[in-house]
Amino acid sequence: MPSLELYGNTVKIAYSGTSGTFNGIYDNMGTTVTNNLVNIHDNTVSQCTMPFATTGSCNYFNIAHAGVPFSFHGNSATSNTYGSTSTTSIGQVVYMYLFGSNPTTLSTIDIYNNDVSNNSRLQSVPATATTMIFYGGIKGAVQNTYNNTATNNNFVCTGPAYGYYIVNASTSKNIYGNSLNGMTNGGISYGISLLSGVNINIYGNKIQNITSSFVTTTSPTIVAGIYLSAGASILSMYVYNNMISELYAPSATFAKAVGGIILFAGTGTTITHGIYNNTVYLTGTGAAGFGSSAFYVHSVTIPANNPAFDIRGNIFVNNSTPGTGGLAVAFRTNFTDLAKYSNLSNNNDFWSGTPDASHVIFSDGTNNMQTLANFKNWVFPNEGVSVSESPSFLNTTSSPYDLHINQLLPTQCESAGQVISSSSFHHNRL
Repeated sequence: MPSLELYGNTVKIAYSGTSGTFNGIYDNMGTTVTNNLVNIHDNTVSQCTMPFATTGSCNYFNIAHAGVPFSFHGNSATSNTYGSTSTTSIGQVVYMYLFGSNPTTLSTIDIYNNDVSNNSRLQSVPATATTMIFYGGIKGAVQNTYNNTATNNNFVCTGPAYGYYIVNASTSKNIYGNSLNGMTNGGISYGISLLSGVNINIYGNKIQNITSSFVTTTSPTIVAGIYLSAGASILSMYVYNNMISELYAPSATFAKAVGGIILFAGTGTTITHGIYNNTVYLTGTGAAGFGSSAFYVHSVTIPANNPAFDIRGNIFVNNSTPGTGGLAVAFRTNFTDLAKYSNLSNNNDFWSGTPDASHVIFSDGTNNMQTLANFKNWVFPNEGVSVSESPSFLNTTSSPYDLHINQLLPTQCESAGQVISSSSFHHNRL
């Protein structure tokens, strides 16, 4: 029975190459055998440098196959520096690149307890290039990505940056218990970005402290806590018990610059996406035109591809300060047809500051609802017992924030949730 166990290694390299690809730890075992047992754990790639990079790419871990089953855990990529202030350094950088040619037989993929922290990419002049902290591209019957951490990673670059970039057609994907605290970038920046799958559960993750200096964009948003790409291949998607805060785009002029949770539909989808018991807390501001959304649903083809969604028990708080002409919105869509907004949607808290023309509960791009009463009338029979308040959290003054409810102070959110069919969706604060 062929197998691989790769563990206990430490890599520290000063690489002088300018082009090509640097790999700290590289595994390319074959995939034709149906029972490869692969266990890669407790390895460290630290203090590696690539100061002369021009077009050269960099993968601190490059795992180019999967096993049956496959386990990747306890590994760390810390204190590495790609590029310098005197080189163009426009290559792709991935800290944990689990790309994977898929084995003949699909089994369980476990990616857990890994850490990526205190890393930097530098450029002489900020230019486009892609940076990914975790790339989960290995396909399995079940892919579990859990209890990983990403802390204090800083990228001087105008290209996109992703904390957890999950893309493959695994039958089941479970993404839970992960954290991201501290990611700066000069381009589009997403904490969790999900692009494909069949049955998907994203829960119990904490996404905090993402800052982008990007100015404008044609994409749905510049900074997102969780970005969900809805597509025809997805049969079920549940997003619940996640906490998202401290998302910033201080230079942005874009009307939808910041989004806590983004549901993006680019192709036809027939399922109802369940968004339950999440907490989003937005602050900050931007330039003229800056706007933000705690929850945003975007359809590429209106109304044909409008996604169906069910939102219950969420706390969507947007205390951002909009730029001139922009809006701070608790719940936003880019379409007026709400036929796919489930009538089960209820028990939510929508807050966007004191109601006025630039602080609204709901916006569809044409109609803006400033007050909860107007919003309820607009979406009736949805949201019958939903509320509007900025609840007292345990900490929203010093970073990182703690979005658990302060139970010593009165709040409409206390015990105001709804029992949803699966016990897994219970509120994580009460």
